[in-house]
Amino acid sequence: MSRFNLHLHQKRIDDEKQPRISECAATFLESKILATDTHRSYRTALGWLKKLTNDAPLPRISGRDIDRFIQQRLAHSSETTVAKHLRSLNVFFRWAIATERLQTNPLEKSASRLQAATDRSLPDITEEKVNNILKRISSPDQVLSVCLGMTTGLSRKQITELTTINVDLNKRSLRFLHRKQHCDNCIPVHDLLFSLLAKRLNPTRPHARILKGIERHRIKERDWWRVATIEADLEGLRFRDLYSWANLNRQSINRILKKQAKC
Repeated sequence: MSRFNLHLHQKRIDDEKQPRISECAATFLESKILATDTHRSYRTALGWLKKLTNDAPLPRISGRDIDRFIQQRLAHSSETTVAKHLRSLNVFFRWAIATERLQTNPLEKSASRLQAATDRSLPDITEEKVNNILKRISSPDQVLSVCLGMTTGLSRKQITELTTINVDLNKRSLRFLHRKQHCDNCIPVHDLLFSLLAKRLNPTRPHARILKGIERHRIKERDWWRVATIEADLEGLRFRDLYSWANLNRQSINRILKKQAKC
């Protein structure tokens, strides 16, 4: 056997001894108590890495592999989504280092950077612009969902999935199961909004969704939230961005809610 072939043979033997991405990913996911969405996010990112590298031994993953991962995913997803994948991989690599499956983090050797995804700046939000968003939304349920998100910090998905059993009439609040801690989260609701929410409850169908027509449209350009924010000169504003602004502008929020209660 030539020296070159001997080297390849030895390399193949070494690779067989080292843990593969799939093996390490399975152990990683089994070792964590994760919410369903978080588990899915990790599994997706690790699945793409496994596919890209043909399930290579974990110690063989290099910064160049991460660069290829970024470029490949950018061809199919937004920078924000790719940045989310990289955060998932970073947690996985740090776990691998802590459990002595890896010596260095491949992300630190990557030459690619996603500045647009990490250096995002919020649009200029004002009370007038928030009112303009609400004016451009024709559905009362959509208006209520925006006001709930603005005052509770709930995500659009959580509000979309609200049912009668999530509403605590005695405490005038919303209850959600905290998936990681396996306990209830109790979220107070503004009195003006709770009255509007209570009118929509259906005790005969406790598991039916309370608010209608607030789901994301499968075509991004037709989504009611995106259309309203563009028309209100707040393009790029995310549903939960208003919560950060609302915490610093309580008087503005009270005026907005009183105005909506009269409508």
